[in-house]
This record gives sequence, structure tokens and C-alpha cells, in this order.
Amino acid sequence: MKLAGNAALSQVISGSYGLSDHWTLSALISHVEHKRSIGQSFFGEQRSSGIGDSVIMVRYSPFYITPFTRNELSLGLGLRFPTGDNDAGGVIALSEDMQPGTGANGTILWGNFSHSFNQPGTWQLHSSLNYMFNEDNDRKYSFGDQFNFATGLSWHNSNKLGLSGTLRYRWADADERSQFEIPNSGGQWLDFVPAMQYTVNDKLGISLSGRIPLKRELEGIIQFTTSYSYALAFSYAY
Repeated sequence: MKLAGNAALSQVISGSYGLSDHWTLSALISHVEHKRSIGQSFFGEQRSSGIGDSVIMVRYSPFYITPFTRNELSLGLGLRFPTGDNDAGGVIALSEDMQPGTGANGTILWGNFSHSFNQPGTWQLHSSLNYMFNEDNDRKYSFGDQFNFATGLSWHNSNKLGLSGTLRYRWADADERSQFEIPNSGGQWLDFVPAMQYTVNDKLGISLSGRIPLKRELEGIIQFTTSYSYALAFSYAY
């Protein structure tokens, strides 16, 4: 008997513009759909959809992987701001984790490092981390600050095909309302993320990735969380 289940669908549009050889401006906006089933009755199903939060980030890359260098480093500072609803549900609003947006501002510190094992750059080690500081929304609710770290290996050949495998760790502090911790929130997650990329031409690329849970240490007795997931992405260079 299935007593509870979560489903989420995110559609993300992002773009980047090179300000110079070392500086890049990026922006992201998303549309989010949530579905939660508790029990088997009609009234046990909750749904929400709408525009989510948006992010603007400035990135600085002091050096890149080239035929003459093996390392690449990028550092970024981003701002997350509410662009969608956070009061879905009518008279009785849905819980914050079911809302399309957080309704709050946030600050993101981001970094990425890559190392090429050979001159053509077919084998690479990649690592990234980010820390997100979350503020209160208009209902005095704040999602816990988050830390994410990912590291893995990638391979690509001259036939435009690329493969990668990544370990991703996430830590989240407990959510708060009026500076009081919310039970059953926060914890640690460890996932394995396999991915495949294909470069159609000089401008168009396609990637498919999945997320496989390896370990969960969640705070509290009952907490909803994401299990398996997948992502399909298209990229186009102007």
C-alpha cells in the first residue's frame, strides 16, 4: 500500500553572457510543479505549479583548460530573488516545500575546479561547491542554509559523445519560522549522478542525467525528500 509520495517537475531556462575573457554574467528562471499524495483519498493529494525563484550570478575565471594548461577555476557570487508565488493553496496555503517559490531572497557563493589528465582534455576531474544563505519570507519562514559539494570524472571523445559520473553531497540546516526551528527539516544527502552529453553541432548540445540516492540522514521522524530523479537539458550557443 502506498501511503505517501512526492513528484516534482522543474523547467529551467538559463543563459550566460561573456563580459570579458574572465568575467561572465549568468541568469536563471524556472517553472516548478509539485504533487504530493498522502493516503489514498482524493483529499490526500496536493498540487501546485508556477514560476519559481530566479538567480543572477557573476562568475570570475582566472584560468581555463587549454592545450597548454591542465587546470580551470571559476568563482561566483549570486543573488536569488522571488519571482513566483509562495502562497499557493487558496485559503489554507500549502506548506513551504510545496510552494513554487520560496518568497525570500538568498545569497549564493559558488566555486568550480577542473583538471585535465591529458592534453586533449578527454579525461577530466571536476569538483564544485556552493553555499546558499536563505532569508525570511513575508510569513517569517526561512529555509535552512545549504551546502553542496560535488566531485567526479568526465570523459569525451572526438565523436561528440561525453560521459560523466559524479558524487554529490548536500547538507541543509533546519528550516525556521520566527527564528524557531521547524521539526522534520534539514539533514544530509549523498547521491550518485551519471550523465551523458552529445554535441549535435557547434551550437547545439543535449545532455541526460539521473540522480541515484546512496545515503540519507534526515532530521526528525517523518520528512519528505526526493529519491530518484532525472534531467534532460538542451544548450544552444549564439
